[in-house]
Amino acid sequence: MMQQEKDLELKLRLMKLLWNMGYFVRKNVVVTELGENFGSYTDIDVMGVKIDEEFNTEFLICDCKSGQQAKTKERLFWLNGLMNYLGARKGIFLRTKMNPMKYQSVANKLNITILSENELNELEKVYGVHGSEYFGSFDHNQPSMENSFRTLKKIALDIHNYIKTDYWIDSPTYQIHTLMKCCKNLKKLSSLPDQISSFAILYSLSELSISLIRFSKKIITIPKEYRRDSIVKELQGGKLEYKERKELLGTFYDFMTKEIHDRYKSKYPISKPEFIDGLFNPPYTKYLVDLIERICSNPKGFFNVPKILDCLAHNYILKDKVTDLAKILGALSKTEHESIQKAITDFFFFSKRSNLLSDELSNEQNSKITEFF
Repeated sequence: MMQQEKDLELKLRLMKLLWNMGYFVRKNVVVTELGENFGSYTDIDVMGVKIDEEFNTEFLICDCKSGQQAKTKERLFWLNGLMNYLGARKGIFLRTKMNPMKYQSVANKLNITILSENELNELEKVYGVHGSEYFGSFDHNQPSMENSFRTLKKIALDIHNYIKTDYWIDSPTYQIHTLMKCCKNLKKLSSLPDQISSFAILYSLSELSISLIRFSKKIITIPKEYRRDSIVKELQGGKLEYKERKELLGTFYDFMTKEIHDRYKSKYPISKPEFIDGLFNPPYTKYLVDLIERICSNPKGFFNVPKILDCLAHNYILKDKVTDLAKILGALSKTEHESIQKAITDFFFFSKRSNLLSDELSNEQNSKITEFF
């Protein structure tokens, strides 16, 4: 029998509240290699990621403690250290029984909001989530999720560790390339049950969508005629690294063609631009460029995509399925519906073209998107 997770109810309530405040949420995010002040690893009880229509990304880190055992002031400084390490500007310390005013001065200086269960109750009422449903990542059926991740860990430890842990400390560019590789590898794992494979792929895609939006923040203000070149350079690590790597490949090509000519009196059959492009840009680069251009052309639609993908992922492993878009995103106008539908359709089209989804999974998702809209 699975042991009940400590402070679970507090975490789920806070996740539900943050979700309704516009955050994408994760629970028990493990962070490694923090040094002796944190131990060999630590975990974030609840993490929130909020993206707005300008593609600004805000990270929120939360510490949840039940009872009266936690040393509040120590936990506040611990939380602030973790915020600084991960670049999060805001934090929440939630403890069931506490007088928030006692620590208000310290918390304000550390940019941490202190909540007792009474304040949490009030916020749930203010944001209209008191008594509302739990679904997706904050569904009460947590054992189903943990069992799915446990199976994934046994079969594909590297993928499990990346999407659960290492993802959060990488740059968006590295996240994009790594998550695409994860999805392609997941497709090949015949030993992984179909249900868990579909869950893991869509879970990875929800994180990929966040990375693509964060990446697009640099691109959206660039004039359209310069975007493609800028996207390719950024995908290769930035302008300086792009230039250096391109020059290195060019030098290698010149050396290789001279050797072939001197030794065999033959001409290398591939031109220099074709050679550099073939090694320098992965086959999916053109699809990434196209999608990022689409993201920049439809920001109001795309910033909603991560939450939709997250719910689609959890639908595979939870008994209660979410098929109501209003439950996921709240009330929407007709224009918002249309822009979101185009965004999620474009994302799945990109995923299929880039070979991240099987034909079967792609067709299933297209059917489910039709249900939403």
